[in-house]
Amino acid sequence: MTLSPSNFLFVLNTNQKLEGLRVTEVHYNPLEDGDISGNEFEFLEMKNVGVSTLPLSGAHFVQGIEYCFPNGFSVASKDFIVLASNKGMFQKRYGFEPTGEYNRQLDNDGERLTLVDLSGDTLFTFRYDDKTPWPEEPDNTGQSLVVRDATGVGDPDLPEYWTVSTRIGGSPGTDESQSGANEEYDPLLRSFVLEQNYPNPFNPSTEIRIVIPCTSFISVKIFDILGREVETLARGRFVGGKHTFRWNSDTHPTGLYFCRFEFPDGRMTRKLMVYK
Repeated sequence: MTLSPSNFLFVLNTNQKLEGLRVTEVHYNPLEDGDISGNEFEFLEMKNVGVSTLPLSGAHFVQGIEYCFPNGFSVASKDFIVLASNKGMFQKRYGFEPTGEYNRQLDNDGERLTLVDLSGDTLFTFRYDDKTPWPEEPDNTGQSLVVRDATGVGDPDLPEYWTVSTRIGGSPGTDESQSGANEEYDPLLRSFVLEQNYPNPFNPSTEIRIVIPCTSFISVKIFDILGREVETLARGRFVGGKHTFRWNSDTHPTGLYFCRFEFPDGRMTRKLMVYK
């Protein structure tokens, strides 16, 4: 599918209380999952890059998708907003619930996305494209458009504001640089690997590292000693390479846990010890 070039316009909001809001990721052409259309996995990500909490009660899209932020909604400094086309399918693929579910679909032929505040002032309006000099991969590889600078510096109406996600399926709810992909991937690594977490024992957090030899659908989950799933660290299609995830055990008691890495035709498990 192709996005048509157009005259682009980006309007910064004039409400200084909301100037920290930035568009940080657009996943407009996700890969399908079996018989489930890729349209069900679309999402739009925004981030509050400012130092203050932003009140978004009543803010709504007037072009593109249809969504209105509920009364009392706000986003804290450095926090993300993830709006999905299908809340249930998004949670199935990414392991967490999005902020909200929008109506309509992200138009793969190109459209303007415009968000206004309760008074009607424009917070942002922009149009994306998939042709050079824009990143072309998000139109056919299952990757997403992600902001090049995590601080949101620049104009999202310009191709240099964007790059392509390192991960198939994008990196919703996190900065691209923290999504776990290691650009120094050694092509000689040809096996699925789940390394022992470090540190271990640990309190409160530990790093879990995996190796994927090629683009694959994988999951990384944490289970307690009774076999109950306590957290999903990753679920989706990842590009080949080394990936690192961090598990924070703040809400879990001292004890033995298991990290399960599942990949096509196999799985690996490592023991983790939380000590408080």
